[in-house]
Amino acid sequence: MGMSDTLLKERIRELLRELVDIRGVSGFEQDIAWAISAKLGEVADDVCIDNMGNVYAVKDGGLPGPTIMLAAHADSVGGIVTEILGNGLVRFQPVGLVSLSSLPSTRVWVGKTRGVIGAVPGHFKSGSDGTATSSAFSVDVGASNSAEVKAFGIDVGSPVSFAGSLVELGNPDRLCSQYVDDRIGCALLLLLLRDIAHERFAGKVNVAITVREETNMAGARIAATRLEPDCAIAVDTVPASDTLPGGSGKFGLGLGPVIQLGEGVQGAFVGTMAHPGMKDAILRSASAQGIQVQLSAEVGRWTTDAAAIHASGCGIPTGFVSVPRRYAHSPNEVMDLNDAASVLKILKGVVLSLGNLDLRFVKR
Repeated sequence: MGMSDTLLKERIRELLRELVDIRGVSGFEQDIAWAISAKLGEVADDVCIDNMGNVYAVKDGGLPGPTIMLAAHADSVGGIVTEILGNGLVRFQPVGLVSLSSLPSTRVWVGKTRGVIGAVPGHFKSGSDGTATSSAFSVDVGASNSAEVKAFGIDVGSPVSFAGSLVELGNPDRLCSQYVDDRIGCALLLLLLRDIAHERFAGKVNVAITVREETNMAGARIAATRLEPDCAIAVDTVPASDTLPGGSGKFGLGLGPVIQLGEGVQGAFVGTMAHPGMKDAILRSASAQGIQVQLSAEVGRWTTDAAAIHASGCGIPTGFVSVPRRYAHSPNEVMDLNDAASVLKILKGVVLSLGNLDLRFVKR
């Protein structure tokens, strides 16, 4: 491995380490939005935040060409306080699709107060507890009564966020942290703008750091309507399934970025298929750089901001590039730095080749 790859991974690691420590449950993205906007201001031509919390940054390539929107979401899954009990415990319900089985004994922030999600000790379990439901959980913030809870600044409507920090596993390229989804996408777009700061290319890049992806993708819909780009790529994570029994998982860590050709939740009529022009541009960039990729056509399992982007305005040709991560929507997601570095290289290749982009749906 060349020194350049080593340095690239180190840049990703340190930026991600910083971003995962900033709270931003869907609907409560103020802190992460301000932090990312400050960083974007160092490398972009123009930066702003809209009334919903989306962060925008522009980099003009200096030559005539199409405008591409690159989107990653700043929000995360978590919870929201629904009730404060007389004994000082705090009830909450999930925000977004939270992995309920991972919650007992998890350390959290309730607003700006540390707490821990309660768990039934093994001494008291009957062995027939059944499947966990969100109504079974409460947070212990160290209070003895409801008045103490409110004195901590906690009330109904306060956000509940996973607490933790980024750590390296036995293989230092394997990182474990809360909110890999999608702080890694945000980190990669920040680094991309740094890398192309002095490049000339045909077209313009609009980076959109979106809000509320984990709840209803409203941020991406608003951003796409505002920007009216010629094309777009959603930069996100996808659930790696290589830890399933029998090794039956389709997407593994360290095997390259996942290029989604179709995605969505079929029963909810939400999702999209990659536009042929964007699919070709992404795969050409990967092939030209010798990057191994994993192809996905998992309609019916998950969705990304692309589902909102592609149907905005008069229709926006949209593609996907994703980092696989294990233990999705839990307090301890795991990713591989090599996959993330490859995503960054693919995106840079697409941007620098915007002048060759063919967005026709039917080619003659």
